[in-house]
Amino acid sequence: MRILVLNPYHSGSHRSFIEGWIKHSQHDFTLLTLPGHHWKWRMRHSPLTFAQQVKERTDKGKKWDLLFSTDMLNLPEFLGFAPEEIRKLPGVIYFHENQITYPTQTHDKRDLHFAYTNFLTAVKADQLWFNSDFHRQDFLNALDQYLPKMPGFQNTEQVELIRKKAIVQYPGIEQMNEVEKLENKQIHFLWCARWEYDKNPEEFFSAMSVLKEAGYSFRLSVIGESYRNQPDCFDVAKKQFAEEIVHWGYQESRKEYEKVLEESDVIVSTATHEFFGISAVEAVLANCFPIVPQRLAYPEVFENFTDFLYDGTKEGLIKSLIQLLKQYEAGNLWTTGSLQAKESFNRFLWTHRSSEMDQACENLVRKS
Repeated sequence: MRILVLNPYHSGSHRSFIEGWIKHSQHDFTLLTLPGHHWKWRMRHSPLTFAQQVKERTDKGKKWDLLFSTDMLNLPEFLGFAPEEIRKLPGVIYFHENQITYPTQTHDKRDLHFAYTNFLTAVKADQLWFNSDFHRQDFLNALDQYLPKMPGFQNTEQVELIRKKAIVQYPGIEQMNEVEKLENKQIHFLWCARWEYDKNPEEFFSAMSVLKEAGYSFRLSVIGESYRNQPDCFDVAKKQFAEEIVHWGYQESRKEYEKVLEESDVIVSTATHEFFGISAVEAVLANCFPIVPQRLAYPEVFENFTDFLYDGTKEGLIKSLIQLLKQYEAGNLWTTGSLQAKESFNRFLWTHRSSEMDQACENLVRKS
């Protein structure tokens, strides 16, 4: 089957998702992309830009069976500009995030025009894929609250139609090297996320401070993509934990990133926003014990296994970390139950995910 893929923001999880699927899929893909920065401008100009690029190919006889794009595309606008044969294709939109519930900076006001773009795209698409059921429900519930606030012509009846075509397709993960951890006297904690406010780094560093002040010995790696306006706590922590730090900052290559995961013993998340949690899943597949809050998509992805979840408070996090410190010192960080729970994460490997996505596309084309 021939699939036309439009990726208006070809970076990070958006890029790794589509490249992973293409690598493992049995179908034939044409991938058109735009740079992964200035996301608002990508949402504005991508319909016209992509329509022009697609027309260049259809003029040369290129044909497809299905249209696939991420949530960064204004689908109705694109179809308005696109050649007629493209408008007839069944369309799938993958929601990595959405602009109705994605957290804004504390000083920013939400731009509801982009939220409405997501709504219009959801109305027009034949099928919507969400990266977790938490995200799917979050988006639908937000529409129920958001649309009635419009000054007339609210189109609230569309929410139920969107619900009927919204399904969950978890992102795929590449096979990780499940290496034997080196026997070290000190446990190695890992924080791996974007260096932004919605990942709640202040709480993580505060918990690490409590452990250090209490006399616990540990090593620490803090990695992830940073930005110009990163929270101040990172600069403070780099000095405070200078003796504990093993790796710090963005890892330039996939090989370096995986090496950090392989060396670490425990990955910690304190996120207040997470629609899936790819880095945490990748770390588990690299034999890294996860401690994540009992909120957002985590209970779903981690199947409510209590050893992996803390109650979402700093006190609960500290309690869980101290327990893991004791288990590590005793030589049994992974219990029999947690090892069994870890096996379930194989369901996220691309070897499983790609075939399910391929089949979903085939089914949609068959019905069209």
